[in-house]
Amino acid sequence: MRVMLLNSLYPPLVVGGAERSVAELARELRGLGVEVAVATLSPDGESRPVAVWEDGIEVFRLRLANPVWPFGEAAMSTSAKAVWNLADSLNPVMGYRLLRVMRAWKPTVLHTNNLSGFSASVWVAARILGVPTIHTARDYYLTCTASTRFRANRPCTKQCGRCRIATLPRRNLTRLLDQGVGISGFIAATEGKLCADPSLGWTVVPNQPQLGSTAICTGRHELKRIVYIGRIEPAKGIEVLIEATRLLRERGLQPEVVVAGTGEDGYARGLEAMAEGTGVSLVGFRPPAEVLTTGTVVVVPSVWWEPQGRVVREARVMGLPVVASRSGGLTEEADRDRGVRLFGPGNSGELAQILEGLLGTEWDHLPRRPDRSSPAEDYLRLYRGLVDRR
Repeated sequence: MRVMLLNSLYPPLVVGGAERSVAELARELRGLGVEVAVATLSPDGESRPVAVWEDGIEVFRLRLANPVWPFGEAAMSTSAKAVWNLADSLNPVMGYRLLRVMRAWKPTVLHTNNLSGFSASVWVAARILGVPTIHTARDYYLTCTASTRFRANRPCTKQCGRCRIATLPRRNLTRLLDQGVGISGFIAATEGKLCADPSLGWTVVPNQPQLGSTAICTGRHELKRIVYIGRIEPAKGIEVLIEATRLLRERGLQPEVVVAGTGEDGYARGLEAMAEGTGVSLVGFRPPAEVLTTGTVVVVPSVWWEPQGRVVREARVMGLPVVASRSGGLTEEADRDRGVRLFGPGNSGELAQILEGLLGTEWDHLPRRPDRSSPAEDYLRLYRGLVDRR
């Protein structure tokens, strides 16, 4: 079995959880005896099929055929966004570049993930070569030009006219897929219902950090620290956490509050100004094991429809309590785990109330046992099913 994973970015280029999840999947598949290659984008990559071996995996870093590189920390101008969206609606050059890579590497299955920069033209390339294709929705690329379904500080319950038109090519090309997957039931339903082929059928394979991949907190310890870890952007609701912290200080509580992550420089500076006097520290990117330590309450205050919330499972595998907004796939995490508590999206008062009840209490840092099967095992079953049906 030869599986080619495709994702917009791949470590060390990381902007969110998708990159780490795909890298983990690649390593776990290799551990199961699967030959794995990764196709990804790079601002200075190749336009021809040249691979570099990284941790035993062949990685094809392809040059982006778009005048705009959107994955940096500087905000894009309106004109740059227009250029990016136009080129990314359907990018035949990237489809051709992947076609050349697949001809050279000869995968048994193509597994696409985040498609920004590649576009759905890669599915055409796979169909030309007769390679079965599975797609995992880790964001809202199929239905939204920004991949977030978030605008004017609120989730988009319906497609706007611009997204309905601009995403039509990619939604129509879902006819070329053999299998759709969501990292939560929520995103599988949200993306799947607007695809061109309702009979495609979508299944769910959540991200699941394994026990051996991260540090573990054990024993009973006092909760005295609050941590947010993730992207620094409006959809993540960091302002809600800052306001909740301000309310806690008014009630005489002064916990250490750490916000770890990167994002647009201008937005991050605005958050720093807002956090002045609250005790909230923005510390930039930090590995999860560095900030998710004993005595920590992890807060996921997202105001967009979080596809799953990988950090929730990372924290729970480490034995830490989580307080998350009742949004998107996050509700599914609370349904299956009593260590996850929910509050209304954007409701800083409710968040402060829950945190007040947790801080200063003793918490049994009992690591949550991972699911019986790993994502790699689930995907390997799907791959074999696709090949058998051919």
